[in-house]
Amino acid sequence: MLRPLPVLGSSLLLCGAWAFVGGVAPEAPAAPNNGTVEANRAGTVELLRVASADSSLILAKPSDGPSTRALRRSVELLRDGLERLDAVPAYTATFQKREAVDGVLLDPQTMALTLRHEPFGVHLSWLEGQRGRTLLYEAGRHDGRMLVNPGGWKGRLTGTLRLDPEGSLAKSEARQPVTMIGLERLAETLLSHRVKELASGEDFVCTLSDGHEHDGRPAWKHVLDYSTPQVGGEFRRSVVLIDREWNLPVRLETYGWPAGDVPADELDARTLTGRYSYTAIDLDSLTDAESVDDLVEFTGFHVK
Repeated sequence: MLRPLPVLGSSLLLCGAWAFVGGVAPEAPAAPNNGTVEANRAGTVELLRVASADSSLILAKPSDGPSTRALRRSVELLRDGLERLDAVPAYTATFQKREAVDGVLLDPQTMALTLRHEPFGVHLSWLEGQRGRTLLYEAGRHDGRMLVNPGGWKGRLTGTLRLDPEGSLAKSEARQPVTMIGLERLAETLLSHRVKELASGEDFVCTLSDGHEHDGRPAWKHVLDYSTPQVGGEFRRSVVLIDREWNLPVRLETYGWPAGDVPADELDARTLTGRYSYTAIDLDSLTDAESVDDLVEFTGFHVK
């Protein structure tokens, strides 16, 4: 039986991802307001993809410095990766995260993930950190709520919980809601910031290097360092690994600004704000869209 959420404190950590990974949020043209978060987001994303395809932003110029050339190339890679994902109805992966919420660096978590693109839906099963917890969210279903089985003794007491993904409890131990999880969401967010940074010409140092690996696969490494909080906002640095074959971002680390003097060799360790990683990614096995139409049935999510 589904029940409203009782007051159990902040231990019911859900899942977050990333919405801002460097700089200030992009000033994209407003999408038409038709009353749904998903539809508004889709309109904004389409505008960002069109903007990023502008040849004046993408094509390298003789006057470009190293940082601008690296930034332009990263935009090309992200655009290509998003185009590849258009042909993938659903996929599975292992999702790992560790992030700071309200200044506190939380313990690592590892989750088995099944994600469907249209309509957006995600199932998570915790393998590390709150082991036994499961979560299901499907856009347009369950009255817009995500279904959570806390696992352990909490699950025996509460049954399946119905939670607002944008609610205060859902965000109390996660930087962003579950609606922002996934390779597509990450690529779109990174792309929007890179486009804005190209247009603004702010003071930053950007590098893109080959010869790296992630989960045993070749990868690009994109590093962006901001000069001041006025330029970078909350973030001092972001490090992204982009799969060399798929051109998809598969690992992200973000770092904030130190509160005081910190030795250079300890700076990143003391200022980590988020580390997110996708491994064991399978883009090929769920090619039949109908097979994941109902994630409750497909994943065996148990509504108590």
